[in-house]
Amino acid sequence: MPRTEEKIQEEMCWLIFDPKLEHSNPPWNSSCQVLKSALYSAKSSTKPWGVVPQRVFIQDLAASLNRKQVLPNEKIEEFEQLGYEYMEI
Repeated sequence: MPRTEEKIQEEMCWLIFDPKLEHSNPPWNSSCQVLKSALYSAKSSTKPWGVVPQRVFIQDLAASLNRKQVLPNEKIEEFEQLGYEYMEI
């Protein structure tokens, strides 16, 4: 059974939060809600132009989160793969 948009978003949220921290409670964390909103907005506004702009958005988002030390290096590829899957649904 394919994953839903919501399930993919939740998995992406867990990649940017440390579940060992008490204040980290995706997918209900407000930062996670911002991520979900950004993904939805990017998906809906880039859909007419196809898959390339959507992939570029996901790559840029991952790079930005990494620069801000929110997304660790070892999780970038998984985050991007989930993002691509989300955009293709």
